[in-house]
Amino acid sequence: MPNPAFVIDRCFDVLAWNRAQEALFGPALLDRPRRELNSAWLLFTELIDELVATSPHFARLWEAHDVVEFRSSVRRYRHPDAGDIEVSFVRLAVQEAPWLSLVCHFPLPGSESERRLRGLVTLPE
Repeated sequence: MPNPAFVIDRCFDVLAWNRAQEALFGPALLDRPRRELNSAWLLFTELIDELVATSPHFARLWEAHDVVEFRSSVRRYRHPDAGDIEVSFVRLAVQEAPWLSLVCHFPLPGSESERRLRGLVTLPE
């Protein structure tokens, strides 16, 4: 804590998450049927149609189906209460269960994103 983290399997199904991830995603994570608890589903449901309709460049990229493996990078979230949050994320392999991965998010220490993220999660004293 307070870094959001979740566990996914080879199909990107979300199997477990911590309180910080719950606070960051809110209803997008909690109010879904089990079959929709998939990181690709959460990212792309409805969004693709809007992007294809509004961006010819995105439509060309989407049609090309040029898929790459999961890579660590930066993610930006716009939380309805906390505002913009930018985090780096990494995927860690679970040695005892190689079909699982732990995805962890880390804000830049001392950043506004770290302050906002901490504000979403009540830390025990």
